[in-house]
Amino acid sequence: MKKNIVYKIIIVLFLLLETRFLYLKHFGNFDNFISYKNKIIISIFSLILFIIYLIITKKISLKKINKWIYIFIIYIVIEGLRNVIAYGLNPSQFLLSIHGYLILLIIPMFADDPKEEYKEYIIKTITMFSILLGILFILQAIIYNKYNILFLDVLKKTIEIPDIREFGIRLTQPSTIIVFSSIMSFGYLRKYKQNKAMHLINLILGTVYIIVVAQTRMMTFCFFSSFIITELIMISNKKRALNILIVFLIIVINILFPIILENGFDNSTGSVYARRYAIEYYIKGVEKNPLFGVGLLPDDKVNSDIEIILHGEKGYANVTDVGMVGYIYQLGLIGLGFVIILVKKIIDRLKQLNKRDYYIYMLVYIYIIITSATLSIFDVQRIVILPFILLLTFNNKEDLNDIEKNI
Repeated sequence: MKKNIVYKIIIVLFLLLETRFLYLKHFGNFDNFISYKNKIIISIFSLILFIIYLIITKKISLKKINKWIYIFIIYIVIEGLRNVIAYGLNPSQFLLSIHGYLILLIIPMFADDPKEEYKEYIIKTITMFSILLGILFILQAIIYNKYNILFLDVLKKTIEIPDIREFGIRLTQPSTIIVFSSIMSFGYLRKYKQNKAMHLINLILGTVYIIVVAQTRMMTFCFFSSFIITELIMISNKKRALNILIVFLIIVINILFPIILENGFDNSTGSVYARRYAIEYYIKGVEKNPLFGVGLLPDDKVNSDIEIILHGEKGYANVTDVGMVGYIYQLGLIGLGFVIILVKKIIDRLKQLNKRDYYIYMLVYIYIIITSATLSIFDVQRIVILPFILLLTFNNKEDLNDIEKNI
């Protein structure tokens, strides 16, 4: 009983840190270590929990996904140490360069104690956080657009020049949790009878947030595309699948063409040009360092050599803007090999799940795949959601032999 309570408290604390305590209160310098691009506190929290877990259990379990986690983290540490030697990084710079990946160390303690109640608790807790964030950020957008007031303390202290788009102020801070939670809510509404009101509210708020508040066209496009593509994969009726595909293509044409016309391809200050430059620059880097990549480096704007490696000679390339290209640039083909092994493990696991959960997790992984051109799930801004996705996938006790109930 005590262990269950501790695990639940850990999940809530983890999400509170990730959401910066729902953005309600700015905690001065402490807030710098739980920001959008800096997850040092969450990483240290995960590392401490992992050490405590090892001390208590006195063993290293290689069950389920654990073996992959351990070997991958060892590779990450080696990549970080390689640049400590090459660039004379100090301990804090070393930690900054690898810290995002350390968050994955929270997985083994849950993976070794699989319980259905943990799965249900994770889903409900993330959904409730998503609902609260959706309400807060939609209200914040409405109030700012009408009265020019920021009431969320974290935004008040960190936003210097608001990004104004078609629907007013653009706020993307909680997008990772809201998007993934909304996708799962869609799946639960399609396949389960329980908690329908909660998931419906979450999906509505999430959709409004994504379209009106986050205002990221690619995110919106991929959000809806994940539903359509998953439906196409699941449909056995070829005629119905073809009809959905035609509708999907019409939507794609109507969304993508206006984006291309608006942004253009020759706008030297636009995101299209910046991403194209970044891709070209990073691909050249992969050609020079194919196996190990350039390694993991801290983006602390101190070392000019590191600045050029991370951002290119023009200074506006970002590894987090080009998805898996940026990932391979840093971790090389060996890093890509780890992803391929993980994908194989996920596919094998999905085949063991019942049809309901297979559909839900397919939605999530389809979204990750179709966004990987511009967003990598391994980027520090998004990796915080990966432990939950993997835990839900590999800790799920139900398989194809289970009785299909509540359908």
